[in-house]
Amino acid sequence: MKRILMFTLSSVLSLSVNAGNITIEKNDSLIRNDVFDEKRARAEEYKLNEEERNAQNSRWSSSIDPSCGLLKNRYLLYFCASNRRYYKEYESGNRPQYRELSTSEVKKIRNTKD
Repeated sequence: MKRILMFTLSSVLSLSVNAGNITIEKNDSLIRNDVFDEKRARAEEYKLNEEERNAQNSRWSSSIDPSCGLLKNRYLLYFCASNRRYYKEYESGNRPQYRELSTSEVKKIRNTKD
């Protein structure tokens, strides 16, 4: 019985020695990184959208400078010479509200035909 046990044990050990080189490949992570990259990108996009929305909300005012003149009547577009900015008038509750326009919005309105 001892001989059988020793023979079995030596054969098992010799097989592992004769197996050759063993290489272990390690992956970067068990969890797919692209899922986290997509979540991070969406979170950053949301953050930028919130900052833009907050900036848009801060561009509203109930009055504009007296140096502002009506540039286009159809769009109620005003240009202020004092700060060289454009404003668009909106009616809310029988009171005019003015929103500062971005340069892309101004270009779009200027390119339209009256």
